[in-house]
Amino acid sequence: MTSQQWGGWQPFVSANCQASVTSCFDTTPYKYLIFSAKPTVANQTFLLDILSKNDTTDGIAVSTTPFCSGGANPAVGVWETCKIPLAALLLTDTTI
Repeated sequence: MTSQQWGGWQPFVSANCQASVTSCFDTTPYKYLIFSAKPTVANQTFLLDILSKNDTTDGIAVSTTPFCSGGANPAVGVWETCKIPLAALLLTDTTI
């Protein structure tokens, strides 16, 4: 995480996932990805995408704005909760 204007977060499950699917995280039992974010500049937007094998994007990148409690104009320095439907990502591989 970062306290600067731009940042990113990439959770990591297992280096073995690329060689053995049983080491991956299976998303099929889940409907949403829920997280909190704190805007550091006015009208900040966040994008979410999922990386698959070899760090390539699977599905599409989704703007989180419609799914976050702060809406289109989140307050700077205030935590907001985002609840992203996994279906919105259009994943082709449900193991990440």
